[in-house]
Amino acid sequence: YIVPSPSPPPPPPTPPVEVLGEPPPPPERMKGRCEFEEEEDYIKYVRGLFKNNGGQVGARVQFVDDVPFYGITKGMYGVIREWQKMEAFQVKWEGFETNWVDMLRCQLQETADKAFIWTEEVPEPNFVGGGGIAGPEVKDVATFEGAPVPVLRVWQMGMK
Repeated sequence: YIVPSPSPPPPPPTPPVEVLGEPPPPPERMKGRCEFEEEEDYIKYVRGLFKNNGGQVGARVQFVDDVPFYGITKGMYGVIREWQKMEAFQVKWEGFETNWVDMLRCQLQETADKAFIWTEEVPEPNFVGGGGIAGPEVKDVATFEGAPVPVLRVWQMGMK
């Protein structure tokens, strides 16, 4: 008979993963194509974002051209996989194959380090009479320039 050797002791339990400081801050808002008058200005802005925020590979883009391009249609999202230049980079499109496009047909949606994300520009609120959303404060109702003073005909009856 062969006596089996005792089994090795179990490995020590792995220590819990420690939290590495605070979570990252929420992403900042990046500007979109429509907020620039010239295409060159938008391209310069995107170059600056790439340079300061993790580079090009891993950034998320949206196809914005009205004309389809090799099966890619307006509104499709993808992640940059390979970068050569602004006029030629490879994107893995969601629900579609990988394809080469250029930045003139795309809009940057998110930087590679997730520090910037594109959102619609929020318009400034149009406050009534210079006050809050509900209008001016009570003490300022008739004091701002051009405000008509309300005239009310009041009839009051007193009882004894």
